[in-house]
Amino acid sequence: MAKRSDKILIIDDETTIQLMQDLLKEKGYSVDSALSAEKGLKKIKNYSYKVVISDYKMPKMFGIELLDYCNKHFPELPVII
Repeated sequence: MAKRSDKILIIDDETTIQLMQDLLKEKGYSVDSALSAEKGLKKIKNYSYKVVISDYKMPKMFGIELLDYCNKHFPELPVII
């Protein structure tokens, strides 16, 4: 199994995503973001992340649905809702 990178993915449809991203970057983390679960899933499929932090309530797909998908297709990827 391939080792995942040390990059964090934040998925949130709110503009406050930038604040969380900035705070994590200040702490030395490499951070990527997506404004929807669908865009986040595309990134998860194409890039390697150490952890995903997701909002719970988003349009079209809730965070819990994203968690279920990741648990099924990317079981080694931790997802925090």
